[in-house]
Amino acid sequence: MTKHRDSVFCSYVDLNYLPRLVALVESIQVHSENEQFYLLCLDPQTYDLVNQMPKHSVQAITVHDIERSFPELQVAKKNRSSIEYVFTLTPYLLRFVADQVAPNVLVNYLDADLFFFGPPERVTKAMQGFDVGIVPHHYPDKLSKSLKKYGQFNVGLVAVRNSDLGRFCLNWWASQCLEWCGDEPLDGKYADQGYLDQFHDRFQGVKVLDNRGFNLAPWNTSGQNILHDPNGHVLLGNQTPLTFFHFHGLKRFGKWMVTSQLNYKSPASKSLIERVYKPYLRALQKAEAALEKQASGRPIQKLIRGKGLRKWARTLSGKLLMVASVITGNAVDMSKLK
Repeated sequence: MTKHRDSVFCSYVDLNYLPRLVALVESIQVHSENEQFYLLCLDPQTYDLVNQMPKHSVQAITVHDIERSFPELQVAKKNRSSIEYVFTLTPYLLRFVADQVAPNVLVNYLDADLFFFGPPERVTKAMQGFDVGIVPHHYPDKLSKSLKKYGQFNVGLVAVRNSDLGRFCLNWWASQCLEWCGDEPLDGKYADQGYLDQFHDRFQGVKVLDNRGFNLAPWNTSGQNILHDPNGHVLLGNQTPLTFFHFHGLKRFGKWMVTSQLNYKSPASKSLIERVYKPYLRALQKAEAALEKQASGRPIQKLIRGKGLRKWARTLSGKLLMVASVITGNAVDMSKLK
């Protein structure tokens, strides 16, 4: 059991996303020292590399560790794709970590592509008196209808307290993901994320974390002016401090890192690129360089989403969007990043 603390963090990652995870952990440590981070490593190479990084206070977990604690996962592993199985693991990782910490500790699941610009303690304070925390997508009107099928809430951060109410919700979520965790929206469900829409109606102690500085993302940046205060802290135009940004869909394209801003019909402002994307990309570049010195062997194959015609169409449209993003200033030239 860990020493007592108010909150801990957990995530999962494969070798391809490990630099993003390292950047995430270091962004947390900038604002809050000695935080405990539990990382589910999806492949052996990641596990080996994480065990070489003690300064990050990251405790490495294997998929076997999770499956040994929850043997029912073996059935799910056989009836869904690799990416769908990874989604299935989200509530089980939270359950696993909750078993490692003291009562009432807040366990925060984070997607590996988040990055903190402010102290994570803001989330902990917002969760005082609550057992489960979920963040809205905050879709603008122009996207709300088309993206509604993916759920009202984003799984980028889910906070669950190690309490009776927290575990009750968590156990239900795990049972639903075990039954179905498809990568295509179906009847109000979508992977591990669609189930979040039911939390508030089904369970007590659920907090909707609607602070706009939580989980700013490509789909909700439209119209946001990004500022700096006199101390260099990042603010939204309404003076709300930016706590963390979700760098969903960020992809490499030659020397460019391409944002997914155009994909969500939210062209990036110059202030968003300069004050949010570039600081993150510098951190990512640093993490990649450090890992290159440690890594050996070739990266594992990425978890591919889609199959057949859908996969081909997604690949083609993705390439076209990348080209458009470079032309319109929604990408960053990494060779010129200082």
